[in-house]
Amino acid sequence: MSATRGDSPAAKIAVGVVGLLVGGGIIAFGWFREDADRFVKLRGWDAGAPTRVVTQFLEAGKAGDQARAESLFDSEFHKPLMKDGKFAGYVLSGRGMHREHPFSVLAPTGPIKPVESKIFYEGDGYARVGVPDSKGVPVYYRLEMRDGAWKITYID
Repeated sequence: MSATRGDSPAAKIAVGVVGLLVGGGIIAFGWFREDADRFVKLRGWDAGAPTRVVTQFLEAGKAGDQARAESLFDSEFHKPLMKDGKFAGYVLSGRGMHREHPFSVLAPTGPIKPVESKIFYEGDGYARVGVPDSKGVPVYYRLEMRDGAWKITYID
């Protein structure tokens, strides 16, 4: 009497292992789906993107290119800072607060070299990038994903 394919012990073990793998995969997908969705939404595979945005923003500001700087900046709280009729940076003001962020201070005199860059996946997710200013003191930028691109939303 010959055994059929499905009757052998090896076949039964293989079917069981495949069943466990498929079942485990389904459970893992359900468990990590939110994290995976955030990773995709924030394009976590390109962890250098927030740093590039801040670098381009500071370079545009140093060059006085308001259109380019504004394309990388999305904040309802910061308004363009004009000095002698020229774009000079941003100002944050309201309710007894007035804080200017001129590019002459924000941007280092030499090359722009971020000291920190991290993507945070909790909540809606955001990124934080630190870049030394003209005095070498780190300034931190908060970035959020807006319309499929990283945008600076706050200068700290």
